[in-house]
Amino acid sequence: MEALKHESVEPTGSSDTFFQISKRGASIIKRLQNHLSQPHELRTMRQWRINDAARMAGISPSTLRKHETPSGLNVAAEPVKLGKPSYADNGQRAYSLSRVNDIRRIMGNYKAKPDHADPAIIATSIFKGGNHKTTTTVNLAGYAALLKGHRVLVIDLDPQGTLTTYYGYRPGFDYVDDDNATIINAMTEDPTAIKNAVVKTQWDNIDLIMADSRLEGLDLTLYNPDMNQQKSMGPVFNRLSMALEFVKSDYDVILLDCAPNAGSLTYNAVQAANIFLFPLKPDASSISSLTSFTHILHQVTQYTKPSHAYIRGFLTDIKKNEESVLMRSLIETLLNTSSGSLLLENVMIHSVELERATNDLSSVYEVTPRGDIQAYRRAINAFNRIGDELFGLIETMWGVR
Repeated sequence: MEALKHESVEPTGSSDTFFQISKRGASIIKRLQNHLSQPHELRTMRQWRINDAARMAGISPSTLRKHETPSGLNVAAEPVKLGKPSYADNGQRAYSLSRVNDIRRIMGNYKAKPDHADPAIIATSIFKGGNHKTTTTVNLAGYAALLKGHRVLVIDLDPQGTLTTYYGYRPGFDYVDDDNATIINAMTEDPTAIKNAVVKTQWDNIDLIMADSRLEGLDLTLYNPDMNQQKSMGPVFNRLSMALEFVKSDYDVILLDCAPNAGSLTYNAVQAANIFLFPLKPDASSISSLTSFTHILHQVTQYTKPSHAYIRGFLTDIKKNEESVLMRSLIETLLNTSSGSLLLENVMIHSVELERATNDLSSVYEVTPRGDIQAYRRAINAFNRIGDELFGLIETMWGVR
């Protein structure tokens, strides 16, 4: 990237100084985002080889070959279940996301959400940054879309908009003049406005509601009786729940990525979710944050009375050292309740491949292996196990387990 040129600034006061920095920063950020991240309209999904495609569809490669032949016919010249395969330029079979999902359905391996059931609405939140909250959301979306074939809506509720950038949108630059681009209008003016906020991503079955810095002002609006439309729209902590009523029939899974604070958007996510998930690094600050966060949530939920099918924590960034073992033990104690442990058994390991995917603004399911293929497999398998455990709970909630 071309070096950024220095521009002289002669501020006349504090306000002017902040304005100049903000103005120049906006230009720098735009150039950085153009350099580091493909715009959403240029992003495409990778394809997979037969072994990976078969594993994702829940069958063996030999079964896939049996039901998918070059001619689309069997030896008796009759059509086979899966028809003809597609091929990459190198002559090997290649499978797109939509093809994998078709195979899963045709072979009877798709566990669909029953029509009468609500989608899994998963709020991922913790009172602290750096716990892989957004990484968790992005990879859970990828797992649900690719490994389960579900229709997914991802809602970015963090004004920083980090999750939004994972899908190639630029907070503060894309749709900046569109008042319906975020969740704001749906929560302050008209809940049906949520339909206008949904945008497509590079995934066939993942949609997004983006975030940008305009969400910062939502706390002020929702907490101000003269601005929050309470007479016409009801309690402020139910606004997201109200809006989701107008889109939830279109999705199997809805993921809510919260800011690392206890603001009105987080409370709305807590209220709307039927699964509340908090990622925890095995360190003392996570224990302190979780303790403070749950104390606040206790006070709020006594009033709002949300209905959660499951509340779960899970460990991230696990390393093989003495401190990690000690902190993991303390967190296990913290989350051991009279009704059982609230901690998922599986953990997110510390992984170079996961870091690479994060640096590429992608999920581990989108990137192709680089370097050590075994390290890549370990990262994928670790998150698959987390997804398997969590979606086991979801399928139980749906009654399809």
